Amino acid sequence: MRVGVVVVASGKGLRMGQTVPKQFLKVGAKTILEYSLEFFHNDEATDEIVLVLPADEMTDRARELKERYGKISEIVAGGKERIDSVRSGVRGVSSQMDIVAVHDGVRPFVSTALWHRLLAACEEGAVAVVPGIPVKDTIKRVRGALVLGTLDRSELQAIQTPQVFKRTLLQQALQKPADAAYTDEASLLEAQGKLVRVVPGDETNRKITEPEDLAWMKSKVEIPDMRIGTGYDVHKLVPERRLVLGGVDIPHEKGLLAYSDGDVLVHALMDALLGALGRGDIGEHFPDSDMAYKDVSSLELLRQVAKLLPEAGYELLNADMILIAERPKLMPYRERMRKNIADCLGVEVERIGVKATTTEGLGFCGREEGIACQAVCCIRTKTNG
Repeated sequence: MRVGVVVVASGKGLRMGQTVPKQFLKVGAKTILEYSLEFFHNDEATDEIVLVLPADEMTDRARELKERYGKISEIVAGGKERIDSVRSGVRGVSSQMDIVAVHDGVRPFVSTALWHRLLAACEEGAVAVVPGIPVKDTIKRVRGALVLGTLDRSELQAIQTPQVFKRTLLQQALQKPADAAYTDEASLLEAQGKLVRVVPGDETNRKITEPEDLAWMKSKVEIPDMRIGTGYDVHKLVPERRLVLGGVDIPHEKGLLAYSDGDVLVHALMDALLGALGRGDIGEHFPDSDMAYKDVSSLELLRQVAKLLPEAGYELLNADMILIAERPKLMPYRERMRKNIADCLGVEVERIGVKATTTEGLGFCGREEGIACQAVCCIRTKTNG
């Protein structure tokens, strides 16, 4: 059984809201169309591919695709309606093919299992086979804002591509004048009294039509850029200063000496975030030579650093800090610290970790000369999903 595949990619994709047709949008290393072409090009059961492109893409792009995918036997221009494009594509399939499949070029994730189910049904004698997904939602007929009725979803399926046909049968059906607008080739054959078999489709065989579909595809293909940042800060403990950690005033006979409020916890976190972004450190952004930062709340500075994340296209995955102090006991204040920091960063409190430890009397922290903090954070490229 020799198999030809018509890949239809002649639409304008206006619903995507992009400046180029959706099939030519790049996701990862390839365009959406190229994912479909690559599948059939690498598939051993596929003997040839006929590609249908928009008429204005029949120059350099067509030549590049034909050079890259050797199974493309012909590239033809699409028509005004889908059925016109399919007719042109099927006409280009060579007469040696027994079977012809029609596939939407913007369904990039055809699986081998699905493809083989379709071909197996043809081997068993079916002349028209489509993949279907049972409808999960309640489906109603609606006119304007009024419901006309509810359909029995037990008999409803969402039909996908590729749709596979006996070549001569589909060619004959396409030669007859269409008396209605057909959204797929199977419905054309149904109208002419032919039996169409349904095999189980695939949930991942999704058509990329709306912006949310594109975001879904990117989430499957594109590996987010993840970055790690570390920060460390220490301040001296002195009398007659407030002790502020994580934006919480903590009762103690000493506080941290600094130009700002001396919040060593927040300072270490800011350095970690700036390091992950490759944006230097807090001294560069908030120099102690600037009177604007005299006794300023470090939480306010953290809010300013937080704005740099989305501006650079990143979001925070998590941050973890460990305070090093002999006294006072800090654990009773931990949850308030976490909430303050999470609020400044605009994330769930579960993404923020705060711990405290002592040095058991060793070093400057053990001698209660100062408090130190180590911080680490993980950021990634911001997703839309």
